[in-house]
Amino acid sequence: MFKSKKKIIITSIILIIGTIAYLAANRYLIRHVEIADVSAYASTANISLPMPEEVTPTATSTVQEDNTEINAVLSMEAVTSEGWHYQSSILSISIGKVTTGTGADTLTYFVADVVISDATQLLSAFADNQFGQNIIAYTSQIAEENDALFAINGDYYGFRKDGIIIRNGVIYRDEPARIGLAF
Repeated sequence: MFKSKKKIIITSIILIIGTIAYLAANRYLIRHVEIADVSAYASTANISLPMPEEVTPTATSTVQEDNTEINAVLSMEAVTSEGWHYQSSILSISIGKVTTGTGADTLTYFVADVVISDATQLLSAFADNQFGQNIIAYTSQIAEENDALFAINGDYYGFRKDGIIIRNGVIYRDEPARIGLAF
């Protein structure tokens, strides 16, 4: 009888730990893809980003995706780039390193000053071109896949199931969590 109770207790503990482990993995590790191809989804939203007025794509710079328009402009002009500075007629990026404090209180951070000639040049991208929860990738990987000149990591949209998400003019989620701000 004592062995039977011991077996029940051990089995119950294993089930509780297993359930907790599954719930934690489901919440923080397992991907929950809501939109498998963000590019295709965005193209069905009929969002057309206007070209800057002074830019006309040439035959060799056809407009296929949002960042292709910017690349067309950059291929037609002289661009200067050295270290943490980039300059063209439509875009300027300057990154500075700031260090304050001393000893254990030393704090180092970076400040990026980005000046664009047209707000449509500022675009966002999703990890693995997917929308949902727990879909992650390094910022450098996302930037490389999208031909970005400058990239910063984002808003943790994939950590929550609620919160309004609008990217590049396309609504991905319209479930407010609290008061929001849109750029």
